[in-house]
Amino acid sequence: MFGRTETKKDSFLEQTKAAREERERERAQEEQRDRSIVLMQKTVRGWLARTKFQRMILNDFDTLLPPVTNPSKDIELKSALQIYHAASHFLLQWKDRDSSDCSANQDRLERLCRYLIASLESDSPKTSYIGVALNKEHSLAWIRHIKKLLYRCCTAVERLRPESHTDSISLALYLHTLVAFTSTSSWVLLRNKSLVGLKA
Repeated sequence: MFGRTETKKDSFLEQTKAAREERERERAQEEQRDRSIVLMQKTVRGWLARTKFQRMILNDFDTLLPPVTNPSKDIELKSALQIYHAASHFLLQWKDRDSSDCSANQDRLERLCRYLIASLESDSPKTSYIGVALNKEHSLAWIRHIKKLLYRCCTAVERLRPESHTDSISLALYLHTLVAFTSTSSWVLLRNKSLVGLKA
């Protein structure tokens, strides 16, 4: 009689223990599922935010430096600081692994180089791209920015084939940019009498 009661009691305890373990396992699985869902949502939201930010940067860049429709027309110079911010954001978002946007980024880089070369012909610190370096707040960041820009020009030169006509035009543009920013004698702004001391 006592043995039978204990076996019922033991089986009841085992059943309740098994039911409790099953509930805990289900709860743990549900928590894991919730964590996975939150992680997935976080990843997708982050990707969407980065994509939106990248699109905003490129739209701002394209608004400031629109595609050239008439190459013979002179380039209208804008505020150097405004161009600096757009160009630094453009270079910041550019990733080498983005092969889908590679040609669009190359086109933007060419537009930027054309504009910067034209701005070096200006003797006004507000429109000459060198004028950004004269501002204490931006001078060190500007130097880093120019290094990134010239690096992009060098990597673009590596990909070009000089025997192709369009590539040879791009090659000349990138080489001109490299020479223009590494030779201070081409900077019209430094010919200004008040800035002649900066020429070293």
